[in-house]
Amino acid sequence: MEEIGRGIDTQLDEVRDPEGRVLVTKHGNLSCINMYLPNGSSSFERQQYKDQFTGQKADFTLKSGAGNVAGLTTDNAVILVNDVFQIPGSLDIGGNYNLSQTTTGITTITFTGTGSSVANDPNVGTLPLGGAIVSVASTEGFGYQPLVAAGGTAVVSTAGTIQSVSIGYTGSGYRVGVQTVCNVAIQTSTLPGTSVIGIGTAIIAEGGFISGIAITNGYVFNIPLFISNVGYDTATGLTTVTTSSAHGFSVGEEADITGIAYTTLSSSPKTVSNFVYTKATGIATVTTSSAHGFVANDDIILTGLAITEGSSNIQYPRTSDPYYTGSRISSVPSTTSFVVQVGTSSTALQYTSGGTAQLIKLPTNFPVDSTPVTRVIDTTSFAFDAGISTQTNLYNRGGVVLLH
Repeated sequence: MEEIGRGIDTQLDEVRDPEGRVLVTKHGNLSCINMYLPNGSSSFERQQYKDQFTGQKADFTLKSGAGNVAGLTTDNAVILVNDVFQIPGSLDIGGNYNLSQTTTGITTITFTGTGSSVANDPNVGTLPLGGAIVSVASTEGFGYQPLVAAGGTAVVSTAGTIQSVSIGYTGSGYRVGVQTVCNVAIQTSTLPGTSVIGIGTAIIAEGGFISGIAITNGYVFNIPLFISNVGYDTATGLTTVTTSSAHGFSVGEEADITGIAYTTLSSSPKTVSNFVYTKATGIATVTTSSAHGFVANDDIILTGLAITEGSSNIQYPRTSDPYYTGSRISSVPSTTSFVVQVGTSSTALQYTSGGTAQLIKLPTNFPVDSTPVTRVIDTTSFAFDAGISTQTNLYNRGGVVLLH
C-alpha cells in the first residue's frame, strides 16, 4: 500500500506527526482515507482540525498536504474514523457519509449524522467529535449531601453588641476537613453588598453541619436614636427628622420610626384639673376643667402636670416615664374625664396642679413600619416621604429611629 499524503503536511515525518490527521493511501485503484480525530493537541498544524470536529459540523474538505484531493468520488474510498470503517452512502440506506467533488477538484466528505441539540453537551449528536473536553456537567445522584445554609437569630445586648447567636437550623453539606471554620457576618444595610460586618466564626461539625458560633467581634451595632424634631410638609409629604446624635444613614436604607407624638390644630390642649393614679394597675383617671371631646381609643399626651412622687415634686410625664409620648384612652366616664394607662410604679403619684391633655394623631399615610431614606441632610438630619395629608400636624415630642 502506497502512502500518497497526509492531511497536515506532506513533509511531516512519523516523529512529528505519528497519528496523521488525514492519512491518504492508495493500493492499485483503491484509495483509503483514514481520518484521525484530534486528541487535544494545541500545535498550530493540528489546531485547524481540532476546531472542526465539534460534533456540530458535517462537512469537511479532504486534503493531501496543503493541496486538494480529486478523483475520490469516481471509485469511492475506504473511510476510517479512528480506525472504524465508515459505510458510504446516505442515511436512509444506512450510510455514514457522502463524497462530492467540485469542478475545481475540491473533495468534500459530508457525514450523515445529526448535530447535538444541547449546546453544552455535544456527545448527544452523531457527527464526528474530537477528543478535546468541551464541557463539564454533573447530575445529582444518590448519596450526596446538598449544601443548605444554616440559619440563626442574633441576640443584641443593651450595649448594641451581638451577645450570642441562636442556631435555628444547623444546615447541611458543609465540607468537613476542607473548611472546618467559616466566618459569620451580619449585614446592617438593605443596600446590596454594603455594611457587612464580621461578628465571629461558625464551627463545622463532623456531620457537615454548623455546631456553634463563637462571637469574636465586639462591634457596636445601630441602637435606637432619640428624635429631637420632625418637620412635616403636608402638601408634599416630605418629612425631615432630626436625631439627638449621628444617625449614620445612607440614601436608600430603611429607617424604622416609632413613638412620635404629633398634635393637630383641630384639637387644642385641655386644662387638667385632677389626676388620680393607682400604682398597682397603672391606671389614671384624668379630669379636665371643661369638656374634652375625647372618645375611647383616642391617643392623647399629658404635659406639665405638677406631681408629688414620694417626697419629690416632679413635672409629669418625664422623658423616662413609659407613656411619655402618649397613651390611649380606654374609657370615657364623662365629658370632662377619661381613663388611660400610664404604667405601674412602686411609688404613689399625687396630683398637685396644672397640666394639659391633648389629642395626638399621626399624619395620613405616615409609615408605621419602615421607610426608605430619600435624602441625607447632615449627620443628624435625614428626610423621607411620609405622604401628603389634609391635616396640619405639629411635632410635639418623643420618637426613636433605628436602621431597619
